[in-house]
Parts: sequence; structure tokens; C-alpha cells
Amino acid sequence: MILPAKNISKRYGNHLVVDHIHLQFEKGTFNAILGPNGARKSTTEK
Repeated sequence: MILPAKNISKRYGNHLVVDHIHLQFEKGTFNAILGPNGARKSTTEK
């Protein structure tokens, strides 16, 4: 494992938009976050 990210949460004011996600990125792999418009993909990346 190269980069773990655990228990990520994000709020805009009082609005919780991402709650307790876990990600891990391995060396030599390609990673993508897929989902419909408005699914908070960009928020997760920030």
C-alpha cells in the first residue's frame, strides 16, 4: 500500500456531503471515482 486515506468526511457549513470514506492507492495502479452528476465525486477528491 502506498497511500491510505481513512475516515474522510467533508462538510459545507452544516451540510455533511462525504462521511467516513476509506480509500487506498497502490503503486502501479490506476484509480477512478465514478458516479452520476451530483454524487460528490469532486468533493471527495478535494
